[in-house]
Amino acid sequence: MKIRQLYRGSVVFDIDGVLADFEGAFCQTFGEYNRHLYSLTDRFPENLTKSIHNFIVSPESYTDLSPIFGGIVALNQFRQRGYHILIVTGRDKSLRDVTKKWLSRYNVHYNQLYFAKNKLEAIKDFEFVHPNLKVQYIIDDSVEVLDTVSDGLGIPALAWEQGWN
Repeated sequence: MKIRQLYRGSVVFDIDGVLADFEGAFCQTFGEYNRHLYSLTDRFPENLTKSIHNFIVSPESYTDLSPIFGGIVALNQFRQRGYHILIVTGRDKSLRDVTKKWLSRYNVHYNQLYFAKNKLEAIKDFEFVHPNLKVQYIIDDSVEVLDTVSDGLGIPALAWEQGWN
C-alpha cells in the first residue's frame, strides 16, 4: 500500500485505556478491587486465569466498551493537524471485526490499524514500509510500553493518565 506524502508524520494510539474503557468493563465483570494494579496476574488469583483469558479473547467483551472521549478528541486533533493516525493494539487479531465496528460506531477516524503484541516491533515495521511517515508521538496507557518505545526509537511518549500509571 503506497501512501502519498500528505502528512506531517504519524501518531500512534493505543485503544484500550486510551480510546476505549476496557479496564472499566473488566472490573465490572471481575470486581473493582485493586483497580490501580495494572498486571492481571497481580490482581487476580490463579483460579481465575481461565475466566480472565476467556473474557479477554471474547468479541462480546469489546462490543459495548465505553468510549474515552478525551482520547478520541486527542486523536481527532492530531488528525486535523495533518498527522497520519496509526492505531496499534495488543488485542488478538481475531478481534479485528469487533474492533473496527467499535471504532466506526464512535467515529474514530484512523489511517491504519495494527494488531501486535509488541508495539516497538510494529512501529519499526511500519516505519520500514513507510519511511516518509516517521512516528512523531505514541499515546498509550502503559508506562512500560511507552518506556520501551521511547527508549527503543526515541519517540516522545505521552502517557494517557489512568489510575495505574
